[in-house]
Amino acid sequence: MVGGLSVIKATSVSGDTVDTFVQKGHNSSVSVFAVLHHGESSVRFSSLFNAGLHLNMASNGGITVVDGKDIVRHRIAAPWATDATGRRLPTRYSISGDDKTDIIQHVDTTDAVFPVVADPHVSLGLDGIKPIYKIRFTWTETNKINVKMDTSTNEAALSALCSAIPLTPARVACTVIGLLVYADLKKNVKSAIKNKKCLQVHYPVAPVVPTLISYDARTVKCSE
Repeated sequence: MVGGLSVIKATSVSGDTVDTFVQKGHNSSVSVFAVLHHGESSVRFSSLFNAGLHLNMASNGGITVVDGKDIVRHRIAAPWATDATGRRLPTRYSISGDDKTDIIQHVDTTDAVFPVVADPHVSLGLDGIKPIYKIRFTWTETNKINVKMDTSTNEAALSALCSAIPLTPARVACTVIGLLVYADLKKNVKSAIKNKKCLQVHYPVAPVVPTLISYDARTVKCSE
């Protein structure tokens, strides 16, 4: 239980666990996002909130979380999902479970390039610290990533970037986070090339729920 949000591994409809990550957002919000692989089109987020709270569908496609007096305690924004190319996919929520406390996110994965990221965005507080990799790319490596961004898919560019991370779980986290922050990564890469600098990024050592994902990207003076 962290900040009122209980984060456990999300599951597919068949009951298998799926990769689940947590990221602190702005304005006291939290994103809990899951990664769908080939053949999966929905994900279940179970018992995210304290006992005594209930879920109601909102008119905007999101969900309100209310207490026994129907006072809104939390809000979940309308869902979104994106595939490995950055394409937004049609998606929706439904409420399930014996106590109507489980959230199922359904994603239309027709013609999608996997993996697909699904993300319930919850407005509440969360804090924490996570060990990170700090990776400073050389000029040659920064330029290679830049070329990939210009000539290949988002996934191929992220593969070039994330290959510098030695552990497989952390590389998975790198790819997933990279899909979410791709525009920021690309902005920093372009700035580095323009100003004859190099790219430096921070990524988590391992994507273990419920610790936070710590991402940062910046341009730095090249060491070569």
